[in-house]
Amino acid sequence: METANETGKFVLIAAGSATPVTKKQMEVLCQDNRHKRISINPISLIDGGDVALEEIDVTLNHVRSVFERENPRVILLETALHGELLNLDFEDKKRGYASGMSANRINSGLGNIVARIIEDLGRDKIAGIYTTGGDTMVNVCYQLEAECIEVLDYVIPQTYVCRILGKYQGMPIIGKGGLTGNESIVLDIVDRLFKESSRITK
Repeated sequence: METANETGKFVLIAAGSATPVTKKQMEVLCQDNRHKRISINPISLIDGGDVALEEIDVTLNHVRSVFERENPRVILLETALHGELLNLDFEDKKRGYASGMSANRINSGLGNIVARIIEDLGRDKIAGIYTTGGDTMVNVCYQLEAECIEVLDYVIPQTYVCRILGKYQGMPIIGKGGLTGNESIVLDIVDRLFKESSRITK
């Protein structure tokens, strides 16, 4: 039987949730050395402008360097699972931003990075996308120019298997809230995305 790596594809994860539940689930995911974690500096995304663009470029170069060495099964992009957890209300007040703007800039940056990775590596390399946090999924879909998403099934309640309609027609995407699922749920989600991808390419 063909393994996920032999398909030449990988699952792209955008983790916007910072809950302890999500953190533990991602720790379990990263116990497999085929699953590569890339940490993004959230302060750079919050600051915006050239600082954010530079952080996005650094992240893209990091992804490219991973593929120069190996063929990962998963790329995990995260802003809130390393270092000290930011108080986003404080970051808003410090910069004179409207309430929620720091969170929006982080999620928009994650969406931008996902879109640029797909453009850079090619759609055919992506088995599917998994996002944690509703705002992250909204921003990823916006950056991918999705017209809408079609719900097909669920992995567990509140974790829906969907496909994108629009620019990346048919691409599998799964969204999950930050507080749901057991410690190994992300492994199930990754497997399901590979299954959906193989269904599309047959």
